[in-house]
Amino acid sequence: MSGSESDEPVSKKRIRNPDTHKRNIIRSSKVKGVEHINWKGDLVQKRVTGERCKCRLKCFSLFDEDDQVNILSQFNNLSSKDEQDIFLQSLIEKHDKKAHRPRQDNPKSRQCSFKYFVLKQGTKINVCKQAYISLHGISAGRVRRLCDLLFQGSLPKDKRGMNEKANAIKPEICKAIHDHILSFPVKNTHYGGKQIKYLDSRLNVKTMHELYMKKHPTLFVKYEFFLKYFKENFNLRFGRPQVDTCIKCEELGVKIKSPSLSEPAKKAAVAEKIVHSRRAKKFYTKIKEVQELCRKNENIVGISFDFMQNLPLPHLPVQDIFYLRQLWVNCFGIHNMKTQKSKFYMYHEGEGKKGVNEVCSMLHKYITSSIPESVDTLYLFSDGCPGQNKNHTILRFSLALVNSGRFKEVTHFSL
Repeated sequence: MSGSESDEPVSKKRIRNPDTHKRNIIRSSKVKGVEHINWKGDLVQKRVTGERCKCRLKCFSLFDEDDQVNILSQFNNLSSKDEQDIFLQSLIEKHDKKAHRPRQDNPKSRQCSFKYFVLKQGTKINVCKQAYISLHGISAGRVRRLCDLLFQGSLPKDKRGMNEKANAIKPEICKAIHDHILSFPVKNTHYGGKQIKYLDSRLNVKTMHELYMKKHPTLFVKYEFFLKYFKENFNLRFGRPQVDTCIKCEELGVKIKSPSLSEPAKKAAVAEKIVHSRRAKKFYTKIKEVQELCRKNENIVGISFDFMQNLPLPHLPVQDIFYLRQLWVNCFGIHNMKTQKSKFYMYHEGEGKKGVNEVCSMLHKYITSSIPESVDTLYLFSDGCPGQNKNHTILRFSLALVNSGRFKEVTHFSL
């Protein structure tokens, strides 16, 4: 499966928590109106109701202390600056000017006037501009900006941090890097519930960067950024796992080492792992017993079988191979415990898959060609892969061997 055909890989780095970033803490504190330390290290006091207005309407007399607290609390509970600005703008009305009486030689002509309101128990109450500012605990500059946007017919939008950085990598370069990494074919792990994708073992990030520079000479990017982009946007590994580890052992091992798990749960995991290890030990003990039976009895044979790692074809140290979808060769091995000899069946992916049908076919071929007719007891040993070795098809195949009279007894042990 090529990288472009697979699902988008997630990052292999630890998950970010933007809420703990300093800039976001300051930004959130300003929205909520709580006390905080700004970028300069100065203490910013919490948002409070401003000074009373001195207008002839005596706007503050319309609101008692509880009303003032509720107005400020309602405003602070809005989750973002955009929501606050939209809320504030909804309490401002634009009206055409009624009269124009210039008192200077070159007066500034105002094109409209504004009315300000405050919500009190769901009802809009007309107040002066100073009362509007004080009751919401905001600045006059913020109100001026909202009025300008209202005059233009625009909604307020927080544009802080939206300016393009001078040293930012261009989007087309990031896209070229992304497409370049996806162009390499990947292979999936054979075992395990968690899908892990592997790149060719001859590759590394340095080689991928060199190939990128040859492929895109005009879109220069440093190796450090290429490596950072690879780690943050892809969860790919190189090579292959050296051994097939047991899923159950790995799962229980993680639980035992987890700091967030309670002591009773850890003890239960330890006990479960002990039982699991004993079962595995019993499996290998059974193999030794069958080997001894095979040595002493001519009519008993034990075989173990499994697929080995897929082999790429062709295997060439050429850079162009990294971008090509290579042909995979499957290799199925059967080991005879009586003769201590093994036989391998090899076929490429165009001839067959790695399913239970292929397993049964190769077992049947081996039994008919390599096990004498005098043998009437057969022992099978395999791992617990459900798609190949441990399933109903294998059981029915074993039953067919007995019902056909080929064997008197067929016993299958799986790890």
